[in-house]
Amino acid sequence: MSWQKKYLEKAEFIAQWSKDPSRKCGCVITTMNDIPVGEGFNGLSKRVKDTWERLNDRDLKLQMILHAEENALIFSSSLLKIQPCRVYTWPFPPCSKCASILTQYETITEVVAPNWLPPKWEASCNLGKQLLEEAGVNVLWV
Repeated sequence: MSWQKKYLEKAEFIAQWSKDPSRKCGCVITTMNDIPVGEGFNGLSKRVKDTWERLNDRDLKLQMILHAEENALIFSSSLLKIQPCRVYTWPFPPCSKCASILTQYETITEVVAPNWLPPKWEASCNLGKQLLEEAGVNVLWV
């Protein structure tokens, strides 16, 4: 089994930790030598209560939730700042917001994600791919 497949499966596994009732997303960051650097899932900040009302009010939830990529970056090790890294996302590629954040880290050189775009996020994910490629990040939709 390839490292690419292993880390996509790990991102899928981590996604299940999310309390979001409608979408569970996961992210794993590794060095280009496949050393884990960070991981995260979508959810509210660890110091904010995950109430039913917040998680089931889509408009409110979208204003409050951190995406899996954001959490993975927040909880990443210092290796992210000094070594080229690869990002794995599940169940779809980074949205435009997360792609913009990822491009701020010059050490992120590759993004690997499933080639699936949910209708609600299709435009944002396509824009995200464009932003990543413009910034010189290799994008693999597998």
